[in-house]
Amino acid sequence: MDRQVRIEFDRMDERQIKLEDKLVAHVDDLILDEIKADPQTQRQYDLLRTIPGVGPQLAAYLVAFTDGLALQHAAPTLLPCRRGALERSSGSSVRGRTQVSHQADKSLKTLLHMSALVSVANPASYASTTSANVPKARSPS
Repeated sequence: MDRQVRIEFDRMDERQIKLEDKLVAHVDDLILDEIKADPQTQRQYDLLRTIPGVGPQLAAYLVAFTDGLALQHAAPTLLPCRRGALERSSGSSVRGRTQVSHQADKSLKTLLHMSALVSVANPASYASTTSANVPKARSPS
């Protein structure tokens, strides 16, 4: 490929990426405006954001997915997320890695997984909450 053509394609790619980033930011702003319109939803969103590792996308998704974190609806709504690792097997032989069920909400599983990775990468963010709950190991006497 000619060098000039390659440079022009790179410029077009950069412009497209900037445009996509602006569109994503605009959609994020629209979602936040919708959350801020209702005080109850705003409160729930803010409470979710106080959890270490829960970002704006996960908090907004959980509020929307569980219908405002209504406790009577939250458990049945989150049950599809539990449909996790399935083993591919035939009789006694196991074939390959485990897979996510086709019935699972894969976008929610991805958001929860990424949130867990962020929390593990930043142990200081959850150390204060877990240190009080984990009993100290006794030294052997």
